[in-house]
Amino acid sequence: MNVSVVIPSAAAPDVFEEVLASVFNQTMMPYEVICVDDAMDQKAIGIADRFAKQYPIKVIKNDGSGVSAARNTGARAVLGDIILFIDTDVVLKPNAISLITDVLKSKPQYDGIVGVQSAELRFGDFFSRWKNHWMRFTYQRLSGDVHLFYTSCAAILKSAFLKSGGFDENYKKPSIEDTVFGAALGRMGAKILPVSEFEVEHVKAYTLKSVLKTDVYRSAALVKYALRNVRSGHGTGAGKTSVPITFMLSALLMAIAWVSLIPAVFLNPWWFVLPVSIIVFLWALNGSWLKYLYAHEDLIYCLKAMIFLPVDISAVNAGMIYGLFKYLMGCSY
Repeated sequence: MNVSVVIPSAAAPDVFEEVLASVFNQTMMPYEVICVDDAMDQKAIGIADRFAKQYPIKVIKNDGSGVSAARNTGARAVLGDIILFIDTDVVLKPNAISLITDVLKSKPQYDGIVGVQSAELRFGDFFSRWKNHWMRFTYQRLSGDVHLFYTSCAAILKSAFLKSGGFDENYKKPSIEDTVFGAALGRMGAKILPVSEFEVEHVKAYTLKSVLKTDVYRSAALVKYALRNVRSGHGTGAGKTSVPITFMLSALLMAIAWVSLIPAVFLNPWWFVLPVSIIVFLWALNGSWLKYLYAHEDLIYCLKAMIFLPVDISAVNAGMIYGLFKYLMGCSY
């Protein structure tokens, strides 16, 4: 089984050369690498051209607009049996391609696999580590057949991809296009297997602003997706996500906590007991997440995480409100 690697490419991050080097530094070489030109800058084109002198790599133009169209363009052009999707900031481990082929050969009932982010991270700041841990934590807990397709490290049989119709090209920028695609695969009967041994390093730094912005826009997109699903008769699709049910409940409780501040400020200060109690309950409800952080970081980091957790959930709430508003105003994507 041959593996073709598809990389939607825009402006080259600092690690783009390292990413391509990791793709070709494999125990089993890829059949080809396709970089899809989605507004590539000269730096990205220059790096790709240098590798093309030695390895089977080519750059093709995006037939559409945005990241989803870029993935579709690349996937439809591949010659291999398996399509491996990664991003320009994702570094593979040397056994990645051989692992993918071994799993799909030994488990022919599955049409694809999805990996996880490595615990290793070259950024030491709180927010970059928070986001990396969250992605790893939520995907590690998955098992069996899932309706998810984490495009930073996911592989699928070309035949299954073509049958699915590909990614929803209404998503121009990275959003929940992987969640939507995974749900579409599930509806057509395709089976995706989470494989914890398939690890990659996602070399992406975050700040407070970027974490909160990501949470707001992602939750807004999920709300609009759920409403579209209800309208089309597919249910809400809430079960087709890696987000733990405890975190979903936390969002509801945090909304109650914010509402309870109104009587606390204007009627009776004793009302402050309710939001404080809710936050304490949130810590207990997300105990497995905090325990995970404590196991991988230290006590100081965990205490900071306890403080940040209500803030993070509040950003999710803001995104849900924003998504509902945009949907009612006629913006369904």
